[in-house]
Amino acid sequence: MFKHVFGPVPSRRLGISLGVDLVLPKSCNMNCIFCECGATKKLTLKRERFKDPEEVKEEIKEVLKKIKPDYITFSGSGEPTLSKDIGEIILDKRAHRCKSLCDN
Repeated sequence: MFKHVFGPVPSRRLGISLGVDLVLPKSCNMNCIFCECGATKKLTLKRERFKDPEEVKEEIKEVLKKIKPDYITFSGSGEPTLSKDIGEIILDKRAHRCKSLCDN
């Protein structure tokens, strides 16, 4: 069981997608009425380090030994672009020759 990686998730649009959650629950800059995570109690624009990037990269690496997703989707508990480490994690993942998509 992983703390930061979930799936693989079948998608009509993307094929097989591996989910990566880079933020704490409801770390978001919007309050979308359709959000599956519920209402955002505190809006934020502050980018932070929410999770240890080395731990996230290691989890992705372990999962990629077993499956080859079409995409890695940065999604989950909130807005993934609020993570200061998203660029570093994407660059590391590109070495594994996966496409990526930021999605929320």
